[in-house]
Amino acid sequence: MLSAFLYGLVFSLIATPIVRFFAAKRGVVDQPDAERKFHKKPTPLLGGLAVFAAFGLAVWCLRGELLGGFLLQKHLIGIALGGLFLVGVA
Repeated sequence: MLSAFLYGLVFSLIATPIVRFFAAKRGVVDQPDAERKFHKKPTPLLGGLAVFAAFGLAVWCLRGELLGGFLLQKHLIGIALGGLFLVGVA
């Protein structure tokens, strides 16, 4: 379990600044307004993409341990497809 945590942590620390830079460069940001949003400057969106990428990379690196344990390959495929669907529609 510790290795899964560490892989996820490292990958999220790497993926978050990359996705943040991409979102800011492409203009995928939330603009502040006085009515509902209290942040002072535009905030990059797509944070869920970084989390999904980090989770996917961690699972891919640990797939041997996961498949040797309690998960079958079809379970990993189902998790990946479900997560991809959520990232795509959200």
